[in-house]
Amino acid sequence: LNYIKENPKQFNPIGEGQTSRLLRFYQDAKKFPRVSLIPVDTDPFSLIDRAKVVITINGTMGWEAMARKKPVICFGQSWYESFTNGVLRIRSNNDLKKMVDFIENHKYSEQKLLSYLKAFEQNSICAYYYRDQKEKMNISEIQCVNDLVNGIKKHFGILSPGNR
Repeated sequence: LNYIKENPKQFNPIGEGQTSRLLRFYQDAKKFPRVSLIPVDTDPFSLIDRAKVVITINGTMGWEAMARKKPVICFGQSWYESFTNGVLRIRSNNDLKKMVDFIENHKYSEQKLLSYLKAFEQNSICAYYYRDQKEKMNISEIQCVNDLVNGIKKHFGILSPGNR
């Protein structure tokens, strides 16, 4: 069976970014006999633990699956998509052809995952992009904007005259 579980934020009317789907999405999904819609309050870890693979657009469940030693296939852009030891990013029909081999040959490596996370941390910027994160982080809005601008400048090799 294949399961579809939405993030509860998908139905938040005051959400940030893209939220909600057309009713037609769910009606179409229910037409497939091997697809089951799961309640949003279902424990994601119990689903992951019983799964052979987790397929996501770009959600948190992909990261949670990586941490629980499961292979991940993602169709959208995510912060973890470059972890080739555990994630297959689908961008083309050629990538689709790799899915079965990827799933069957997946071998979890805690060392590779920790190395990926360390490299990710070293190349990350401390900033928030949702309003509700502002209270959780200990940086001002000005510092957040400055860190983002400086990170973009660093990435593209752009330095202001005072920083050369």
